[in-house]
Amino acid sequence: MRLAILTSSYPLSEGDFRGCFVRDLEVALQSQGIESIVLAPRPPNPSFSTANNKSLFLLPRFIPLRAYGFYGYGIEESAKKNPLVLLGLPPLLTAFASEALPVVVRESCDAILAHWVFPMGLVGAVISSIVKKPLFVVAHSFQPYLRMPFMRTLISFVLARATRVACVSEGVLKSLAGLSSASAMKLDVLPLGIDLHEPHARRLLENESLRLCFVGRLVRLKGVHVLLQAMEELENVVLTVVGDGPERHRLERLKQEKGLQNVVFVGELKRDEARLVMQNSHALVIPSVCTPRGRAEGLPTVLLEAWSCGLPVVASRNGGVAEAIERFGGGLLFESEDHNALHKAILRLQDNENLEKLSREAI
Repeated sequence: MRLAILTSSYPLSEGDFRGCFVRDLEVALQSQGIESIVLAPRPPNPSFSTANNKSLFLLPRFIPLRAYGFYGYGIEESAKKNPLVLLGLPPLLTAFASEALPVVVRESCDAILAHWVFPMGLVGAVISSIVKKPLFVVAHSFQPYLRMPFMRTLISFVLARATRVACVSEGVLKSLAGLSSASAMKLDVLPLGIDLHEPHARRLLENESLRLCFVGRLVRLKGVHVLLQAMEELENVVLTVVGDGPERHRLERLKQEKGLQNVVFVGELKRDEARLVMQNSHALVIPSVCTPRGRAEGLPTVLLEAWSCGLPVVASRNGGVAEAIERFGGGLLFESEDHNALHKAILRLQDNENLEKLSREAI
């Protein structure tokens, strides 16, 4: 079997974390004997080294358009900085689809797998309807703008064309089912998997500080500002913030204003380096918040990365993370944006009995 994978995010260099879960799934499918090609938007900076990956097609090749909105910190953050980015989406997607179609045919693909319902789900639905091949979609999250009448029509078309849709959380499934009840039976909750990395239980040694970490993009949705507020007046607790983004300077100013000497920003790290930080920590914090328009996270792979090495999680009661912890344990939940509740949750981790229990649940 040969699969055409459509994605708006894909790691384009060694250590690039963007879309690494897309690459992980590709490798897992290959281990099961499923061959694949990957079709992704061409980045604005053509210096990325992708020459050794003969199965990666960066499109469009022949039409001089570049995917400025998809790279960096994603289309949402790019649009905040420059709303004109959105005007470039229709011509870019049209050019992408027009060049992707002959590639799918030439490579004799038997099926199409699209990551994200929009925009690549839409591209996949158009190509699938032309080549008459089955379409599978992975719904990583749900964006509130998908409820707009025009977008609702497009998403209904995608869901009608799809053979099955894998939703990373129950919340994503319910939101999509609300757009198209006729396609609800095609939706399944199927979180992405992750490789195990020698999990071990966490325990505080005598006089040892509790080591926390945050790993992710520094954007408002991730809620790092809540975490910094919660770090005030915590003794024997240190926090390492891994990641970069448009909020970094504001967050570093907040750190200085509050005099948080126990917080370190290390910037964006390669995936293996970020994983090492997690392996050397006692707990991961995922303080995500809802955006003003109602967007919540789906199921970030950093949660699964943490559990894969036995790292317990402290997370806001928000999106797919809360669903997973309520079902499997391995973490503590606090009310979203409540830094006092997060502060108390961190204090609970300083009790070895709680820390060990949560760590063993994570394993």
